[in-house]
Amino acid sequence: MIQSTVIRGILWCGLAACVAPLVSAQTPTPAQIQQIRAMTPEQRSSIASQLGIPLPALGPSTDAQSAGPDAPGQTDLFPTETEGVAAEEQKSNETVDDRFDTKYPNLRPYGYSLFRSKPSTFSPVGTIPAPESYVIGPGDQLRVSYFGKQSGETLLRVDRDGSLTLTDIGRFSVQGLSFQAVKDLIERQVSERKLGVTAAVTLDTLKSIQVFVVGEVSQPGSFVVGSLSTVMNALFVAGGVTQQGSLRQVELKRDGKVVASLDLYRLLLEGDVSGDQKLQQGDVIFVPSVGQRVGISGEVQRPGIFELKSDETLIDVLKFASGFSGFAFEREIRVVRSDSGIQRILKTIDATELSEITPKAGDLIEVLPIDAQLVKSVQVAGLISRPGYVEWRPELRLDDLLFDARGARFSPTESIVVIEEYATDGRPQFDVIAGARLIDEPALLSRLVAMDSVVTVIPTLGTDQFPRAQFFEDLVSRIEMAAPIGTPPQTVAVSGAVRIPGTYPLPKSQSISDVITLAGGFSSTAQTDSLEVISMGADGFMANNWPAREYSQPGLVGARSEIIVRESRAHIQWPQVEIAGRVQFPGTYRVEEGATLQDLIQRAGGLLDDADLRAAVFSRASLRAKEQAQLRMIRAETDEILAQQAIRNRSLTNSANTDEVRSATELSRLLRATEEMQTAGRLVIDLPAVIAGRVDQNVRLEDGDRLVIPGIQQSVSVMGEVLVPTSHVFQIGLSPVDYLRLSGGTNDRADQGRSYVIRANGAVQPLGSMGILSRQISAPAPVLPGDTIVIPRKVDDISALQLWTSVTQIIYQSAIAIAAIGAL
Repeated sequence: MIQSTVIRGILWCGLAACVAPLVSAQTPTPAQIQQIRAMTPEQRSSIASQLGIPLPALGPSTDAQSAGPDAPGQTDLFPTETEGVAAEEQKSNETVDDRFDTKYPNLRPYGYSLFRSKPSTFSPVGTIPAPESYVIGPGDQLRVSYFGKQSGETLLRVDRDGSLTLTDIGRFSVQGLSFQAVKDLIERQVSERKLGVTAAVTLDTLKSIQVFVVGEVSQPGSFVVGSLSTVMNALFVAGGVTQQGSLRQVELKRDGKVVASLDLYRLLLEGDVSGDQKLQQGDVIFVPSVGQRVGISGEVQRPGIFELKSDETLIDVLKFASGFSGFAFEREIRVVRSDSGIQRILKTIDATELSEITPKAGDLIEVLPIDAQLVKSVQVAGLISRPGYVEWRPELRLDDLLFDARGARFSPTESIVVIEEYATDGRPQFDVIAGARLIDEPALLSRLVAMDSVVTVIPTLGTDQFPRAQFFEDLVSRIEMAAPIGTPPQTVAVSGAVRIPGTYPLPKSQSISDVITLAGGFSSTAQTDSLEVISMGADGFMANNWPAREYSQPGLVGARSEIIVRESRAHIQWPQVEIAGRVQFPGTYRVEEGATLQDLIQRAGGLLDDADLRAAVFSRASLRAKEQAQLRMIRAETDEILAQQAIRNRSLTNSANTDEVRSATELSRLLRATEEMQTAGRLVIDLPAVIAGRVDQNVRLEDGDRLVIPGIQQSVSVMGEVLVPTSHVFQIGLSPVDYLRLSGGTNDRADQGRSYVIRANGAVQPLGSMGILSRQISAPAPVLPGDTIVIPRKVDDISALQLWTSVTQIIYQSAIAIAAIGAL
């Protein structure tokens, strides 16, 4: 980049001297106008400044508003950009770049950007000294300075005939002489003709010459340039080479013959300006059409499209691209080329073959990147303070990578080391070592680590610092994919009483202890005396029981085996039950399997004197879940009945049908209201019989059971379809009818024939088959303290009747049990 900037500075400095004669007059000539048209806006501004006249005097302004509609038709010295190089490049980009490969749309022909650059300097006339070999000709102006007896200076201009006149000395012919020869001639003549006077001669103003720039340039034509101009100066004056022009074979013709050929690549790539010849009057610079082009892309220093000469190979293209980048994969270079003008084909070569291949026009060399994966290294990952890659060496041991050497975050006893290596066939193989074994067997730390392996330290149990579950899931997936077809993957499943059941990679040791370590170790309820291992053999799966002393032995677990860890019977949790109410020590108790109600009462210290055994409420968790499920089922059946009745009785004019629908609707409304109600799950017991020691009544306890023994009951409740549902003080001799009358009697919705009484212990007994109030009751039931009389609702439809019965019994049983518990 610095080199290119310096080159452009040199070229533009030369251009400043070349165009200097153009601005020596106040009025530009047509040739000067043509040359100014090829300049950038900055150059034009500088020219106008040197002319000492405003820009409008040189021609119409680029600003349309300042020009006006009546502006005279003068030559535009400041053309718009679309008339110059930019428009030419835009056109050529559409036809050159995209022909190589759409994969690299930004690939550009090399070198043409040189002519898009603005001059870095515009040096004033006179600052560039003429070389001594400069040939004097008509138009050159010399400055002669006198010293001694006579002082002063004079300007001498070379006439058209190649002569100059020196005052008081004479006329001399200098045509074809070098500047140094003319200088020596003048200084000698002055010293000889004027005694006591010496002279100093400098070249003041250079002559102008006319050259022609033709071919593939932006603005071909005839140009007047300075006599020190070179081929490059002329190219810049002509707007530069188009992308259809050659940068490798710019010809300088003189008197009809090619006297020099300029290769711009030597200038751009090597900074060599020796081939940039000076111009003479009448020279022709010809830019031929571009030669064959070859593109190079990918991992090179300077991707681009380069022009080649006939004797150059693909290795020269690589040189033009400044060689490979540091990420190039030199063993596989792709060459895409046209085959007989029919189709594009692909060749793959090594970098050493580039010098042997003759390029063809349109070739594309694609240099691929190397694999980003490091080789000849070992990756250390997991719970390590300094994870990353470590240089592999033949003597690298496991001890060099773990714990103290790399700063493990866990002690060996809390860690698992997973080693992933690659077999000779390229398949991954895994080894898993429990950290505790590294302490018990120090020889394991001396194990050599293979090249390109991965060593991961993970915790024995889960932690937020490492995704243990995801790590093993991915690892097992890769093991299963790497297994050859027909071969079981090297994995093992662990189930039962371990901390983290699952599928794990099979350790190379194939020992039970290492597999159990992978699963986080035994849980607190594990039966560790022996384990069952299910292995796959030639005849299918078979089960083996191994005692604890064999767990560390190698080879007990094979591929796709399963280890089943049973729970210890001694660690199975005993049922938890609760006893409340009138006992000595109410509370929650753990009871062994097979314990009964009588055992629970004895552990609670026995009953108090005011305990009412008949009113004891015994509830069970499994029954509560069953009753909740029954309510949900009844709700579904009720919705189905409503739907069927709606279809069957679209017209509700019949009063009986209307009553059926109303009854089902009311039931559905009741169910919706009781859906969230917590059922009691009450089990009817005969506690007096239990206390008396009757075996058939002594219930075995389950987890979640609850026994509530209230104090002596003194009330009788009336619920259901009565005017005022309430409770009354028990009075000896009162019948069910008497208690109903105390509650105001039944309402119109009461179904007296299905009335029943719920005893204090939860038992249900019907009151009779006829009207209660008429005293026509067959086998009347006596009322006892703590009983509840229930008058159900009248329901006409038989399906609804069955549902009503089930629902009301559940609801009233739960209500009575809850009321009894709440009274404690």
